Amino acid sequence: MNPRIRCTHVAMVAPNFRDHRIYLVPLLRVLRARGPSEPDAIYDKVADLVGVTTEERAIRGSRVTDNPVYRNRIQFARQSLVDAGVLIGSSETNWRRGIWELSPAGIAAADSGKSDEALDEWLRRKAAEGARKRSELRKASRQLAGLDDESEASDGDEDASEGDDSLDEDDDVEGQIRDLVDSSNDAVLGTMLDRVRGMNETAFEYLVGTVLRASLRAESVTVTQRSQDGGIDGSLTFDALGMRIAVFQAKRYGEGSTVGRPEVDAFATAARRKRAAHALFVTSSRFSNPAIEAARDENIRLIDGMAFVELMAKHGIGLRAREAFVLYELDPAWSLETQGSDV
Repeated sequence: MNPRIRCTHVAMVAPNFRDHRIYLVPLLRVLRARGPSEPDAIYDKVADLVGVTTEERAIRGSRVTDNPVYRNRIQFARQSLVDAGVLIGSSETNWRRGIWELSPAGIAAADSGKSDEALDEWLRRKAAEGARKRSELRKASRQLAGLDDESEASDGDEDASEGDDSLDEDDDVEGQIRDLVDSSNDAVLGTMLDRVRGMNETAFEYLVGTVLRASLRAESVTVTQRSQDGGIDGSLTFDALGMRIAVFQAKRYGEGSTVGRPEVDAFATAARRKRAAHALFVTSSRFSNPAIEAARDENIRLIDGMAFVELMAKHGIGLRAREAFVLYELDPAWSLETQGSDV
């Protein structure tokens, strides 16, 4: 028999329904009571526990096609629970598309007897730890692929705002926005990676050629017929005469599989035969440490699954940017007293 849904801490305050963190415990409780569920079956049950009003449930984003805001926040909460290790994520072998399901750790947490307040604190801490690990994995993936690092907020700037007139907010608004955007993008990129892994080999090779051509600004791309590839899945040319070329290998593997050193060594031999100026090995999964060492020795660029879908997003292949946000802050160099002095 499923345990009863119980959740008390959210009823003690008037919750901000736009804050995804208030949905963590209710979502955990609902999934424990119902078991594996489709999202549409549980959105309103989670919202009921939080106390989201009928008027709030009708609020959508800036466009007619946008989902209700509260549903988006529950989706962000789901990603946080995945980061916390209490929900099964798409990188796990027992993940099922379109189903939200507690992991064994999530069931244990729900049955731990902790109060909602204690459970909420624990979930937030575990989610933050998981998000940091996810960020580190993405950074390692980008570095391996040689992607330019995006600008990040600098550390150690705690005193940067001292003496200015910045609004004193209880929460780091910029950090919250960044976390929400990162969580949303990670979910979309993860879904795209799942779709890429479901392609057939030939379609994947053509997709890799398209993405690499856009990324390297090549003149043209050719995908080699499988029976005649000689260890090379495709090539890119950078001049009209085809004097300078790059070759690539594309391995469509599922989550949990890795490209090993023997495959990289075989590709390196084939690339040398072609006398290619550049060699790139792309996979929808990951590379083993020996494979990474071999690639460094052979000057082969490695692009794993996450880096590949980031390249797809960067060049608008299968993914598109939705919104651009501007976050304003007070200019400490401006003051009312100085206005009109130069008029």
